[in-house]
Amino acid sequence: MMVVPAQWQGPVEHFYRFFRGYFMPVILWQERTGTMTFTVRDCGPMNPWFSLVRPGTDLDFIPPGVMLQRVLTHRQEMQILHGWDDPTRFHRASLDTFVDAVLARTAVPEAAAGRKRITVLDRAPSPDFYVSAKSETYSSGADWRSLPNTRAVAEALGGLGDVTILDTAALTPQEQVAALSRTDLLVAQHGAGLANMVWMPSGGAVLEIKPPLMPTINEIFA
Repeated sequence: MMVVPAQWQGPVEHFYRFFRGYFMPVILWQERTGTMTFTVRDCGPMNPWFSLVRPGTDLDFIPPGVMLQRVLTHRQEMQILHGWDDPTRFHRASLDTFVDAVLARTAVPEAAAGRKRITVLDRAPSPDFYVSAKSETYSSGADWRSLPNTRAVAEALGGLGDVTILDTAALTPQEQVAALSRTDLLVAQHGAGLANMVWMPSGGAVLEIKPPLMPTINEIFA
């Protein structure tokens, strides 16, 4: 069985499109069907996230061109999964199912009681992958959008709780889930890393810093 992404827009080798447009639908589809052997598209730097499918799953990765050829020629049985990266396609119950499934497979230390835990997201320059011929689009991270005063923002929040600055792109998927599941307040500029807010505990708050944006993505994280 070949699992084909049908995301809203943009390539699934970038975090938001991958996370909401491919990974989340894969997790929900597997929870619904129990399928333990299937083929997925090679998503470059995003591939480690597939380690959070059901334990014991037999996965096969194929290049995008090979998947396209198999889709066009109907040479392999396939399941097309429509992405959840379109902000108009949001269902709380399905999101809860996704979060519960992944958290159950992630070692998340129990949070200590006390001061509020504040996470400020930072963005580093593009990893080598995104400035190479392997990438479907050129550049990512701070090369697209960045804040000049991330550390000043973090220092200003110090009186409200314990502040951590994170570049989630430098963390493993398990580390990202664990870090955000212990976050009470998430502060970040508009960008893919905000999708990790799904791991935050109930009652958490998010402060999104954003420039003027086109209407289709202005409220994408709301």
